[in-house]
Amino acid sequence: MPASMFLPRAATALLGAALVLTPAILGPVPAHAASPSVMISGPGVITVKAKYAFTAVHSGLGNQPVFLWHERFCSDAASENCTDWVATINVPATYNRVLIPDCSGAGENSFQLAVVATGNGLQAKAEHRTWLCIQ
Repeated sequence: MPASMFLPRAATALLGAALVLTPAILGPVPAHAASPSVMISGPGVITVKAKYAFTAVHSGLGNQPVFLWHERFCSDAASENCTDWVATINVPATYNRVLIPDCSGAGENSFQLAVVATGNGLQAKAEHRTWLCIQ
């Protein structure tokens, strides 16, 4: 089987003729075998102090994945001036957090979340940013 059946065109072009795949070893990927994924659903910007919900939306990780959440605050749009990531314990798929608008400094303040979801021996990661100021 040609390598192009398994790899994107750019990869086969880079690897060229040196690439040899053995179909008996690799075989085709079953249609039901999806890559695990996770994304964080939540507000992109806030304007009032309130309790906000952020939800890890996942696929390919089974029915009961485990979630490890981390949070931090940043004071610049490039995320170079941030607090350390702080891990949370025993948080389910929905992470709740009270946030307060903050337009101090350059007005580029944000709250950031990262989640690692693990299930069926697989992992997926995602990050999300919520702006704390509209200018």
